[in-house]
Amino acid sequence: MRTAESEQQRIEGPDAALDVLNHRWTNVRGGGYFEAKRRCVDALRRRGSAELARQRFIQAAIAAGVLA
Repeated sequence: MRTAESEQQRIEGPDAALDVLNHRWTNVRGGGYFEAKRRCVDALRRRGSAELARQRFIQAAIAAGVLA
């Protein structure tokens, strides 16, 4: 994926995805951004699956146009 700084980055796990969402995401906050954050937090707290967090992160990245 490409972050706001246009650098390519491989995201591995809900902790890394949440870091990107919190600190390096584009200004685009729609398209599932908040759902992706919620699912990453759930996965980290073991209240949800890492796979669901991954799916929501990918959907948000596609909507924001940052998936390479």
